[in-house]
Amino acid sequence: MIIFKKYLLLNHNQLLMKNTINLLFIIFISSILLTSCNDKKEQQANAAVRSKVFTVDGVVLSPQKLIESISVSGTIKSYEEVELTSEISGRITKLNINEGQFVKSGTLLVKLYDEDLQANLSKLNSQLDIQQEIFDRQAELLSVEGISKNDYEQSKLQIASL
Repeated sequence: MIIFKKYLLLNHNQLLMKNTINLLFIIFISSILLTSCNDKKEQQANAAVRSKVFTVDGVVLSPQKLIESISVSGTIKSYEEVELTSEISGRITKLNINEGQFVKSGTLLVKLYDEDLQANLSKLNSQLDIQQEIFDRQAELLSVEGISKNDYEQSKLQIASL
């Protein structure tokens, strides 16, 4: 009986050891399975985060001196430009302004050669004086009926045409 007890004890110990090993094996496998399920959930969460991640380019800034001038080539035009023309042609005898000088309205800018015009004006003034004297005499003659009214009106018309 001792042998049988010994055999039973040994068997029981072996059985207990086998059961413990089996239990440990089952716990190990189940923990691996549970961990792998957790990894899938984490991978899905990481994939969702990765899909929302943006690529960004960056530049490192450093303080520099700001240059506030620009160099360009071109032509400058004045804000106001006036083109001068003369009503009559003639030779310029005097220029009364300097280039770039500001002028007011009515300022004499240029004097043209006008001696021939002055002579013509003098001639017309003398003709006007003569016609005025003739007109005055004809007015006296008309008042005494020494001339016709037609002659008087022609004299008046000649004064108006000068």
